[in-house]
Amino acid sequence: MLKTRIQFFAIDAVRLFSALIVLLNHWAQFARGGGVTQDSSLTIFGDINVFSDVGAIGVETFFIISGFVIAMSASGVGKPPSPRHFLTMRAIRLLPALWISAGIAFAARTLSGEPVRSMALATMRSSVLSPIGPYIDGVVWSLVVEAVFYVLVGVLILSGPRWKLERLAVWLGVISTIYIITLSLLSALSGLSISAQLLPLLLRFPFKVLLLRHGVFFAAGMLLWSMKSNGFDRHKMAIMGIFLLAGLAEVVLSVERTLVFRILGAALWIISVAMVLAGVVWGEWLEQRLKNRRRIMQFMGGISYPIYLNHYSLGMALLALLFGRSGTTATFLLAFAAIMAISVAVFAIERPAQRKLKRLLAN
Repeated sequence: MLKTRIQFFAIDAVRLFSALIVLLNHWAQFARGGGVTQDSSLTIFGDINVFSDVGAIGVETFFIISGFVIAMSASGVGKPPSPRHFLTMRAIRLLPALWISAGIAFAARTLSGEPVRSMALATMRSSVLSPIGPYIDGVVWSLVVEAVFYVLVGVLILSGPRWKLERLAVWLGVISTIYIITLSLLSALSGLSISAQLLPLLLRFPFKVLLLRHGVFFAAGMLLWSMKSNGFDRHKMAIMGIFLLAGLAEVVLSVERTLVFRILGAALWIISVAMVLAGVVWGEWLEQRLKNRRRIMQFMGGISYPIYLNHYSLGMALLALLFGRSGTTATFLLAFAAIMAISVAVFAIERPAQRKLKRLLAN
C-alpha cells in the first residue's frame, strides 16, 4: 500500500486538456443567432466543428479522475477520514468556485436580457446542487452527479469496515454497465416501438443523478486507485477493462452525429483514458521528473475547474457580444482570452474562499 501521497502531476494536465475540449465542444455549437445548436449550418466556428459533441467526452474523463481522486481521499493515509471530514473537504473543494462562477453566470445572462427572477432561481438551484434544474449554467448537471457520488462514498465510510471501496466500485460499475448495455440495445433497435418508448425515458436526467449512466467511469477510477495503492492484479484489471469498454459504449452513444464523428469521439476518449492511466502508473517517475514544475502543474489542474465553470454561460454571452463587432477568429480569440483571465481570477479568489469556508464548517 502507498504510504505517502503522490501528486500525480500528469492528472493535472489531463484535467486542463479535458476542460479545454469541453469548451471547444460547446463553442463549436455556438450559432449565428446566439446560443448553442447542433446544426452545423448555423454555427460560426467551422474550424472547430470537429469538436461538436466529440469534445463532450472531457466530462467522462473528469468522472474517471474523480473516481480515482475520491477513492484516494476516502482511503486516507493510515486510516480513512470520518464521513463528516470527507464530505466537508469535498464541499470546500467544490463550492467556492461554483458560487463565484454561478454569480458571474447570473450577471452574464441577466445582462443579456434574460428574466432576473428565473435566473435567480436557477442560480440558487445551482448553488446548492439541486437534483432538479434548470441551472444557471449548462455544466452544473455534472457537479450534481459528482455530489451524488461523494455522498455515496460518504455513506460507505459511515458503514465502517463491512464495505470496501473496491466492492462499491464493482457494484456501481456492474449496475451502470447493465444500464449502458440496455441503452445500446434500445438504440440499435430504434425502429421498434418499445425502443421509441423506453429510450427517451432512460435518457432522462434522473438516471444520470442515480449514477446509472456514468457510474462506470467513477468505478473505473476507483479500481485504478485500488490497484495503484495495493498492487495491480489480473482480476481487477479485467473488471476495470469491462467498465472502460462500457464507458466507451456510453461515449459512442453520447456522440449524436455520423459514424465518423462517433469514431473520433471514441478515439479521443481512448487517448484521454491512456493519459490518465499513464499519469497514474508512472506517477512516481513523473513526480520526480516534474518536481521543478510543481507550481505550473498544480496551476494547470487548478485552473481547469474555473474554465469548466465559466466557459458556457459566460462564454456564450461573450461570443454573442463580440460576434458582429469583430471577425470570427478575433471573436474566438478575444472570448477565449477573457475566459482564461476570468478563470485565473476565480482561481485566485477561490483559495482564500476555501480557507474561510473551512473555518466556518470546522466550527
